[in-house]
Amino acid sequence: MTTQRLLLGGAAAFWLVMTGLLWRAEYLDGKSGSPVPVEVVLEKLLKSPDDSQLDIMHHGKRVGGLRWSPNIIEETAVGLSKPKPATPEGMMRRTAGYSLDVMDGSVTLPDTKRRLRFTLNLNFDRNRNWQDFLLTLGQNPRHIRIESHAASKSLRFTTSDGQSPGPKAEFTFEQLRDPRQLFAGVVSAFGGPESLGHIAAQMVDTSTLKSLTSHMLELRWEARSDWMKMGSARMRVYRLQAPLLDKHKIVITLSRTGEILKAEFPNDITLLNRNLYL
Repeated sequence: MTTQRLLLGGAAAFWLVMTGLLWRAEYLDGKSGSPVPVEVVLEKLLKSPDDSQLDIMHHGKRVGGLRWSPNIIEETAVGLSKPKPATPEGMMRRTAGYSLDVMDGSVTLPDTKRRLRFTLNLNFDRNRNWQDFLLTLGQNPRHIRIESHAASKSLRFTTSDGQSPGPKAEFTFEQLRDPRQLFAGVVSAFGGPESLGHIAAQMVDTSTLKSLTSHMLELRWEARSDWMKMGSARMRVYRLQAPLLDKHKIVITLSRTGEILKAEFPNDITLLNRNLYL
């Protein structure tokens, strides 16, 4: 009888200890605001198995939308490819990099019913260092392509009216650090005298522009484990946050699998996952 009681007591103690550990892992280790390495959350974002269908909100009103699609670029025997729904048996794959695509992007411009359409492709190597990007902006039939490659350290603008190529401009990263060279180059490339660019640059606070550029390129991101309320339920999420110009901040909320749920920007601009209110 004594042995049976000891066994039952040991089993009960074991159950209590395991329950306590599980409760701690669920509610204490993941408590609101607990820090998480930024690299962990970024990897979740780049490896998310789900696309994010996002509505663009301004002051609570929908003004546009986009589809955010992360992909893993895999290295196979025949070259680089994005993963397919099914992998042939026996085929060896390894991660060569990552790709982020913004598709079907559109937004209604202020004080007009015309819509600006945009797409973005951004590629990283396997160490998550960016390699190149391509941004297109346009209102039919006109559009602008902005592209950059890390290897060439340059930024290129090309335009088109839908029938023939328009003005082009290309700048080195060093020129981008100097607002006067940038203004002069843009004005000259798009048909104006270079001197007008220098005059325009002198009319703005060059030190402020340099500070703004530096700040935008060096955002100090922080990541935390947190909770998000959905109706009467709560779900565990990650939050990425970065201060912007000391008075504002960018906050991105992701699911535990890396899907974007909400992104908040200054001037009450929000990207909201459509699944949150369907």
